[in-house]
Amino acid sequence: MEASYGESFSAFEIKQLETNTNILRVSNCSVTYHPEFKKIAVQAYRAGYTPTQIFIDHGFDLSLIGKEQPQAALRLCRKTYEKYGEVGLENEFLKKLEARGRQAMKEKRD
Repeated sequence: MEASYGESFSAFEIKQLETNTNILRVSNCSVTYHPEFKKIAVQAYRAGYTPTQIFIDHGFDLSLIGKEQPQAALRLCRKTYEKYGEVGLENEFLKKLEARGRQAMKEKRD
């Protein structure tokens, strides 16, 4: 997840985000969610909760991450879950591998 519209997180915002146990790591422009949170979020969504409600219920400050980020992040989690199941949500390597595959296909077309 990236800071809204190319903005960077300040050092203070990074410290605030790092206090949330559902976050694995934070850089100045991205947030990596804990795999357990990803699983919980997908399950909650499938049970009928909205992405915004899921994030609020799990302690996220939408003024820091952006109001659009719950939808975007959960969309990626659901896509990963549909393709790889729970193991995909636990394994960042699969995402990186898939991203490399997309890049290779793009380069092949060009």
